[in-house]
Amino acid sequence: IDDAQDNEAGEVKSNFLVLKDSAYEIFGYREAACQFYAESLNQFAAKMPETMRIFSLVAPSHIEFIQNKKYREMSGSQEEAIRVIDSYLSPRITPVDARSSLLPHYQDYLYFRSDHHWTARGAYYAYEAFVKAAGFSPVTLDKYEKKEFPGFLGTLYDKTRSAKIAANPDTVEVFMPLVESTFQIHTNKGGVLNWNVINEGYGKPSFKNKYLVFLSGDEPLSVITTNVDTDRKILVFKDSYGNAFIPFLMNHYKEIHVIDPRHFQSNAAAYALEQGFDDVLFLNYSVV
Repeated sequence: IDDAQDNEAGEVKSNFLVLKDSAYEIFGYREAACQFYAESLNQFAAKMPETMRIFSLVAPSHIEFIQNKKYREMSGSQEEAIRVIDSYLSPRITPVDARSSLLPHYQDYLYFRSDHHWTARGAYYAYEAFVKAAGFSPVTLDKYEKKEFPGFLGTLYDKTRSAKIAANPDTVEVFMPLVESTFQIHTNKGGVLNWNVINEGYGKPSFKNKYLVFLSGDEPLSVITTNVDTDRKILVFKDSYGNAFIPFLMNHYKEIHVIDPRHFQSNAAAYALEQGFDDVLFLNYSVV
């Protein structure tokens, strides 16, 4: 990473940095929080059968790849924080190194300028790291039909109200799924919605939060069933970073069950045992 931006003036607002036309969340961590997170995963893993593979992917945020040395050093090292988490994981859990997969592509459009999420392109490189850990071959990006939804101003714009960001809104890039699927959202009220994995309606010019094109946002439980020639099933525990990532998994699994622990009100371990998954992936981003 070069330091070409070192002479540029950034502006810090609360826990956010605005530099040029991008906003970043400033990162910090405590070892105790890293240990707590790892031990939560270990407790889950201890209840699962030995045949179930369990993976942990901690998604780095945009500031980890900032080119400006001065502002990079204002933030804690996510590489270090992820290493601390991984050091507390039990041998039952395989760490996935998404950061190293993203790093060579840091000049690409991996994160939104106005929002705290990675783009689908950023999520793709994390998917590459996961499939490598899981022993699959990634489907290359050139195989996908690409759609673009311009005019997105996300959460970091809302927090900073930066005129520079407003003048250069983001485009949400979508790599359309290659396999057929059904997508069911299970609400906490017991309802089931039949939806699309990519919901293009949220990309319309009039719609504000265009990141919702991925899985229609954060729901307690969703199930994707594909026409892929395999019986493999995976359970993904995720925050919203998982939404842009999960569509890439459709190439490798018959069923993908998605739980957002912030909204899921049942016993997740019981659900995992009852469903008999081959793989479980914990995917959360590093700013908690």
